Amino acid sequence: MSYQEVQDHLNVNYVLLSKCAKQYSSEGLTMLYDKSHSSRSVCFSGEECAKVTALACSSPAIGYSS
Repeated sequence: MSYQEVQDHLNVNYVLLSKCAKQYSSEGLTMLYDKSHSSRSVCFSGEECAKVTALACSSPAIGYSS
């Protein structure tokens, strides 16, 4: 199919089709799988994690539903 036919059939734009085609030519079907993303590491201390866990596991205050 031409890009125009795919564009009409899937209702996507040319830029997206072009990116997908380039990615497919370099990676094959593995392009469909999730990849790890770089992100900022978690900056909580053990004590802070314990406080959040204790808060999450405690009973709600009177007047609030669980």
